[in-house]
Amino acid sequence: MKTLIVYYSAYKKNTEKIAECMAEQFGGDLVHTKDYNENDINNYDIVGFGSGVYNQKMHPSIFKAIEKSNLKNKKTFVFSTSAVGIKKYNNDAIKLLLDKSAKVVGSFSCRGFFTTKFLDIFGGTAKGHPNNVDFQNAEKFAGSIIKEIN
Repeated sequence: MKTLIVYYSAYKKNTEKIAECMAEQFGGDLVHTKDYNENDINNYDIVGFGSGVYNQKMHPSIFKAIEKSNLKNKKTFVFSTSAVGIKKYNNDAIKLLLDKSAKVVGSFSCRGFFTTKFLDIFGGTAKGHPNNVDFQNAEKFAGSIIKEIN
């Protein structure tokens, strides 16, 4: 099962760390959205889309990558990192994938360190995340997809 993980990670590289963890579990390939070519997905059985959460939404480049891709009947999954680590931030990407007739086989989220000038006073939020538990959960998530597809 060939897997491609398309991700956007800029701020603290939280999402990139989770993407690398998942790619290792899948034995898959990683590509940042700035290097993504929508024709590449034809070579893969499953495609994951992941981003940090910015203003309660995944990064626009993830939506652009999904929009320009032919995902009809393609197995996909979504993942994100955010200060609070809740899956609801994945819902817009999942909806777009379903609108593109993709098969969504999973959704994952975890906390990622976040700070602003104001939060610097308190040391930021979710300090130390993603941590070992987050990485273990990402590995379990990837493993459950592998098991489900095989």
